[in-house]
Order: sequence, then structure tokens, then C-alpha cells
Amino acid sequence: MRIFASVVTAVLLSIAPMVAEAVMLSRTVPGDTFLQVSDGYLAGGNGLHVSDGYRVGEAGATFGQEPDPSVIVLRGGLEWIWAAPCASEDPSCGKPTPHHGFRIPTALEWTNSWVDRADLVDAFDTPQLCGSPWMSPFHNHCDSGDFVNGHIWHAFGFCDPNFFNGCEASTTESFFVRGAQRVPEPASLALVLSGFGLAAWMSRRRTRPRQS
Repeated sequence: MRIFASVVTAVLLSIAPMVAEAVMLSRTVPGDTFLQVSDGYLAGGNGLHVSDGYRVGEAGATFGQEPDPSVIVLRGGLEWIWAAPCASEDPSCGKPTPHHGFRIPTALEWTNSWVDRADLVDAFDTPQLCGSPWMSPFHNHCDSGDFVNGHIWHAFGFCDPNFFNGCEASTTESFFVRGAQRVPEPASLALVLSGFGLAAWMSRRRTRPRQS
């Protein structure tokens, strides 16, 4: 009996690394590229960024560009974007990069913009509006499963700390915000232009030489 137990233990130990690698690879999605490194972690081709065992792909062609308006949601007077499938700050499995005025939302902005998690999910996941291809140097996707279950970085009151440390884990979904880009209404624009015209006319009148 002891010999049998020893054999089983040896077999399990021998296949454990392969099982772990299979689990990590199962978390990948098409479009991400990977390199296997010596410490057993997965690293992407973009600067060999090591991700503590989680997927790290290469940046998409749209990374760093102004995000497509179709993935931006206006709420609470702010523009919100689902920035990445990883935490916004270290420890992170590949933190996103804020640009074009986007930044990490404050706790007050979270509570002022959303009623509850269902409200947030309804806005971003029906259908999925993922801004990761524009905001992440490592990922081209977002994780709906994590998002729906409250795995959302520092979204206190909306994230679920009981779902795999869902408020602070390195694999939590990240969101960015920026001030809404307001486009002047036609009437307001006409008023501004008329004001400039009046100012220019008065300036010319003051500088016109007097005739004797």
C-alpha cells in the first residue's frame, strides 16, 4: 500500500508543472502573444513583462491613440472607459496606461456616477465595450466573467472583496475617467463668434485716426 501511495505521489508531482502551465494557457485569448521564460511565468513580447503567472500580450495597434467613442460611456458628467483586465497600479498583471486626459477615478466619482454594479455592467457589458486595445500596452481584451462577479480594481462599493480579493487583486478589471469633452451648441457658438466680431469692431474704431 505504501509503495502504491508513493507511486501516485510521484506521478502527481511529475505532472503538476504541466497542469499549472495548462491552467495559465487556458486564460489566454486569441490576439495575445506569449513567450515562455525560465521561471515558469508567462511573458509577452512587449518588453518581456513578467506577469506573476497571468497572461501578458503585446500592445495592439491602437494603443496610445484616442479611444474610439464607441467604447466610452458618459456617466456622472465624466467619460468612463474599461481600460484593462488588470489592476491600474502594482501589483498588476499588466497595468494600463492613462493618456488623452484619462486617469484613475476617485471613490466619490464611482459613487456619483453609478447606482450599483448592475448599472455598471449594463453600461459596459451588454454588449461589451472594452477599451483595453487603446489603454493597455499588454492586453487587447477585457474579462467579462471577472467584471460581472465584481473583480473591479478599487471600485469600493461595486467590487466584491470575497470574489478572489476582487477589489485589490492584480487581475481585477480597471476603469479610467476623464472630464466630458463638451461640444458647444450652435446657439452658444454663434454667440461666442458674435462677441469676437463686436470686440474686433470696437478695437478698429478706437484705433482709427481722427479726421481734421
